[in-house]
Amino acid sequence: KDASVAKDIITWSVSINTNGFKMSAPVITDTMPSTVYLDPDSIHVYKGTSASGTLQTLDKDYSISVVADDTGAQTMTIQFKNDISVPYFISYETYVKSSSFNGTVSNKASVNGSDSSIYNSTKNSSVSFYSGSAWGSFKSGNLSSLKIKKTDSQTGASLAGAVFLISNT
Repeated sequence: KDASVAKDIITWSVSINTNGFKMSAPVITDTMPSTVYLDPDSIHVYKGTSASGTLQTLDKDYSISVVADDTGAQTMTIQFKNDISVPYFISYETYVKSSSFNGTVSNKASVNGSDSSIYNSTKNSSVSFYSGSAWGSFKSGNLSSLKIKKTDSQTGASLAGAVFLISNT
């Protein structure tokens, strides 16, 4: 299971059956934390090892269930309609619910096959997410250097890995 971040969207990917064993109607379960919202329309299942594989058809090849608990955490379940014996790749997107969220988003996906416990697997994945904004102005002329430092608003500690976009508007 892997994850990548772009703005407030986290793209998750799960590779299953990478060894090509026969699995009887596998079930993939992934519980998202309450800090994100799963976009059900973003769920795609591909026959193959990546998104360049053959896109599978919802309700023909697999079914999806997304259920939220009272905290807002969502559990996605993908049930394959048939046995599989080749690798599959699943991708989906979650959106961070609060534009001011800073921290780590973690979840875990489980793959269960009905033939044997050898096919059961769980993988955790986490991404760090920091949001924020700043503004300022400069006097015209020759600006030889600019130093920007992102700090935690509560502790004042420097935030490693902070990324900035400077634009001239």
